[in-house]
Amino acid sequence: MTKKLKSNIIGIFALALLIGGFGWSINAHAASTSYSASGSSYIDGKASKSWKTLDKGKAYIKVNSLSGKGTPYFKLKRMVTIGIDKSYGEVKVTKTGTYKFPNNADVNNNRYYLVVNMSGGASTSSGYVLN
Repeated sequence: MTKKLKSNIIGIFALALLIGGFGWSINAHAASTSYSASGSSYIDGKASKSWKTLDKGKAYIKVNSLSGKGTPYFKLKRMVTIGIDKSYGEVKVTKTGTYKFPNNADVNNNRYYLVVNMSGGASTSSGYVLN
C-alpha cells in the first residue's frame, strides 16, 4: 500500500468513528431528562414549561434524592395540540430508586412533563425521567 492510500483509509475510519460517536451521544441525551421538585402541594410542569424529552417506549422516573415528610406522586403527561393532554399514569415515590410509569410513552416527543402532588407535607426530590 502506498503512503497516500494508508492516510486516506485512516482518515475515513476516523471520520466514521466521529460521526458514530455523535449519533450515540444524541440518542442517549434524548431519552433522559433531569427534574427537581420541592414543595408541599401541587407542581405542574406544563405551567412552568419544564418539558422533558422522551422516546417511544417504557417510561421511568429515577429518584436520586428524596427528603421531607411528604410523599410525592408523579404523573407523566404529554402536551397535545388539540384536546386533553395525554396521561401515562402516576407513581407513588416512597424511597430513592427507579419507578416505571404504568403506560409507555407512545411517541418520540419533547413536550412530556411531570405533575407532582405532595401528600402529607413538604418534600424535595430530584432525579431523571428516562426510557
